[in-house]
Amino acid sequence: MNSWNGTDNVLRSEFNQNFDILDKEVGQQNYKKVKSGKDSNKIFTIVSWYRKADNTLFRKFTLSGGTSPSYTTLTMQEYNADGTTVNTTKIFTLAYDTDGDLLSVTPN
Repeated sequence: MNSWNGTDNVLRSEFNQNFDILDKEVGQQNYKKVKSGKDSNKIFTIVSWYRKADNTLFRKFTLSGGTSPSYTTLTMQEYNADGTTVNTTKIFTLAYDTDGDLLSVTPN
C-alpha cells in the first residue's frame, strides 16, 4: 500500500490518471499527446492532442482558476481540421472536499 504524501500528490496523480483515460478515449493510434505548463506542484496545466497525420491541433485541455493544486476550471477545446480554428469549447467547474481531493467535474 502506498503512503499518502499530501493533497498535492493525490491531486497530481488524479489529474495525470484522468489524462491517461482521456488518451484512450481520443484514440492513441491517430493522435499524439503533449503536456505543458507544469506548475510548482508538478501538475501539467495544459494537455494537447495533435493529429499524427499532419501535426495539427485536435483537442486541448487547460486547467485554470483557483490556486494550484486546486484548480477550479477545466476548459476543453476541440479544433477544426486546420488545427487553429476552435470548433467547440466546453468549460467544467472542478469542486474539492475540505482535504483538497477532487470531488466533481461539472459542465457549465
